[in-house]
Amino acid sequence: AMAANIRPVDAVVVRGSAPGAIAPALPAGLPDLAGGKLELAAASAAAPVPAELASPAAAPDPVPAEAIAAQAPASAEAAPVVSNGEGPANGGRPAPEPSYRGVPRDRVVDSLKRAETFLRKLDLGPATAGMLDAWLEQRPYDLVAAAQDDAALAGKMRQVGHGFNRSYELFRHHAALDAEAAALHRDLSAWGGFGMAESADYRTIDAERQAHLLASYARIARERPPGPERLREAAAPFGEGASWLEKGIPFAVGAWVQGRARLERFFNRLPLHMRHVLVEALRRATGMAELEDGLAVDAPMGRYGVVVEGLPRNFGEMRAVMAPILERAGAALEPFYETDEVGMTGIGVINDAQDGFIFEGTRRAAQALADAMPDRVVVDFRGRRIAPRQTIS
Repeated sequence: AMAANIRPVDAVVVRGSAPGAIAPALPAGLPDLAGGKLELAAASAAAPVPAELASPAAAPDPVPAEAIAAQAPASAEAAPVVSNGEGPANGGRPAPEPSYRGVPRDRVVDSLKRAETFLRKLDLGPATAGMLDAWLEQRPYDLVAAAQDDAALAGKMRQVGHGFNRSYELFRHHAALDAEAAALHRDLSAWGGFGMAESADYRTIDAERQAHLLASYARIARERPPGPERLREAAAPFGEGASWLEKGIPFAVGAWVQGRARLERFFNRLPLHMRHVLVEALRRATGMAELEDGLAVDAPMGRYGVVVEGLPRNFGEMRAVMAPILERAGAALEPFYETDEVGMTGIGVINDAQDGFIFEGTRRAAQALADAMPDRVVVDFRGRRIAPRQTIS
C-alpha cells in the first residue's frame, strides 16, 4: 500500500486516453443575421441591430460586482521558512530579499501595481473597477512587501490573491500591440501572475473584458479588413457556426463604427456561448491570434517527471510500481508546497516518449527531486534530463 503521509496525485492519465480537442458547437436555435452577406467596407453606421439576432434573456445574468467583492481569498498562515541556499543564513548580516518562484519580492510588488494601473486605464467598466477597489482594501502591496522569507511571501500571495488571471487575454492582447504592455505581461508571467485558481462562473468582469477585446479586434479589422478567404478560415473551426460568423464578424465591425455603446448593445444581446465564439473568431480573422500566441515569456512553473520505463496500464500493477517512487518524490517535493513551487501532480504521460510520475513545478523543485533520486531519470516536458548535483561527503 502507498504510504499514508504522501500527498495524493491529482490525475492518472494512461497514454492514448486523453480526449482530443472538441470544436465549440453552435447553440441550438440561434437565428441568422438579417441582411444577408455584409462586407467590411460597407458596414453602415445606420445598419440596425437585427431584432431576431437573439433575445436579451439568452445570456445568463453574470455575477454582480458586489458578489465579486465578497469573494476575497481566505487568509493563509505564513509557512515555515524554506532555505533557498542563497545568501547568509545568520551572522547578523541582512537577510536576502525573499523571492516568489524565483522573482524578488519587490519586483513582484512592482508588477502588481503596474497591473492594477493598466486595468484601470483600460476603463473596462464598473465591475472591474469595483473588483480592484475591493482588492485594494486588503492593502495587498503592504502585506506582500512585509514578507521576510520565501514561505511567508508565498503565504501573503495566497492571502491577497488578485484578479489579473481572469484578465489574462487582455494582458496578452495588449502585449502583442504595445511594448510597455509586453514588458508587464512578461513580468507578471515570470512569477505565475496568471496561474491562480479561479471559479469558472461567468461574471460581469468577464463580460466587460470580452466587450473590450471585441472592440479592439473590430478596430483592427476595420483598419486592416480581412478578405473573404481569411473570414472563412477564421470561422471554419466553429463547425455549424461558421456561416453565422462570416456575417457576424462584419456586423460586429459595423457596430464598432457606430461607437462603444452600439457595439456593447450588440454584444450583450448575444447568447453567452456566441460571445466567446465571436471574440475568438475575430482574433483569428485579424491575425492577432498568431501574434498573441507567439509571445515569448519565461514561466516559473514547468512540467517535469520521473521516468518509469514500461509503466503498466493496469491500475493495480501501476499502483505497485509507483508506490515507492511516489513516497520518495513526495518527501523531496514536500517543502516546495509551502512556497507555491509545486502544482499539479499525476501519473502518466510526461512527454511524447516517456511516462512516469509527473508534476508541475519550478526548476528549483525539479532539481531538488533529481538530487534526491539520483538513481532515477528526472526530465522536463521535452525529455531533457535534470542531472543530479554531486554532493561532497
